[in-house]
Amino acid sequence: AGDLFPSGGGGEDLLGGGDRLSAATQAGVGSLLVGLPAVSACLLIAQQIISAAESVMSSQQKCGRLVARITALVPHLEALEGRLAHEPGQRAAFDPLLLQLKGVLMDSLETVERWGEHTQSAWKALLHIPMARRFEREFDELNERLSTAANDLSLTLNIRNAMG
Repeated sequence: AGDLFPSGGGGEDLLGGGDRLSAATQAGVGSLLVGLPAVSACLLIAQQIISAAESVMSSQQKCGRLVARITALVPHLEALEGRLAHEPGQRAAFDPLLLQLKGVLMDSLETVERWGEHTQSAWKALLHIPMARRFEREFDELNERLSTAANDLSLTLNIRNAMG
């Protein structure tokens, strides 16, 4: 298996996540995640991000990059989901990394939803240029965190594949 994302990432604390979720996100996605394996939860959140990104009208380049990377991650998560279904003993090796990724994805969903709410019209976005810059920084940080989480997951997959 190759890298999930060829470009590198930063080295931030990735174990957090989900603390700042909107009430709608907590009610909508949070209730669906109860009892789901971590990989399935990551897939569900990824699909929610991809759907929510359609409403983002400003900072589309930064948001689009994040969504493209998440979209590229989905097939790898699906493959891992299948693998863990057949080899449940490996779940322990992947769960901490998947929980890390889940935190990044939950933060991404919250940011995309919040940005979509704040930019319902192009005119409104122009009036909030300082806010747009803040969201651009958030998207950059999320891309960096996503790179790190994906690289960690990719490394573990490569090591597990090499071990047999």
